[in-house]
Amino acid sequence: MSEPRVSVVIIGHRPALAVAAIASAHVQTYKNIEVLYKSHPELWPEKFNEAWAGASGTYLVFLPDDDTLLPTFVQRHVEAMEMVSADMAYSDFYVTGPLLLKWHLPPFTRGILRTTCVPYFTFMVRADFWRSIGGWHDIPHCDWDAGIRMLEAGANVVQLPNEYLWNRSHNPQSSSVLMTTGEFDAALFALKDAHADFFRGTV
Repeated sequence: MSEPRVSVVIIGHRPALAVAAIASAHVQTYKNIEVLYKSHPELWPEKFNEAWAGASGTYLVFLPDDDTLLPTFVQRHVEAMEMVSADMAYSDFYVTGPLLLKWHLPPFTRGILRTTCVPYFTFMVRADFWRSIGGWHDIPHCDWDAGIRMLEAGANVVQLPNEYLWNRSHNPQSSSVLMTTGEFDAALFALKDAHADFFRGTV
């Protein structure tokens, strides 16, 4: 039985950083991989959707251009998804910066998703399931929005217990990428407005 194809979709606006992200996809222990890269100066969800529109994989992995996959990321995520016929899988990760930290993500539950984004931008998802929920939506905190829509669609989700990703600390990023407090609050309000019933706990 052949291995299912995996499309690693790398998105961002920093080509110099993307070199490491692309390289991390090419050195995976899992070999049936295609790597798709989309560079655009504005990080809007429609650009994310353009990046994976031509993907041929059974599974999709989304990776920001300033992060990198550990060599066994794809292998372990495919194994976990195939074992339980999952729609989405995610794992903990290392945060790089002044200190090396292990970042433990909480479980993918309705209660947790009402308080924080799970998972963050990098996860593996079954391509047909991702298409069925419409991919990325043009909304602030689009990864949080995607998590809510996956949960509401009844996604079968598996959480891997170990770290398979290097996530770059956002502090060194340019100020053009970072939100002010006011911008963050406005983006969170827009997200909660779009999913009002979910955040009120009525669905």
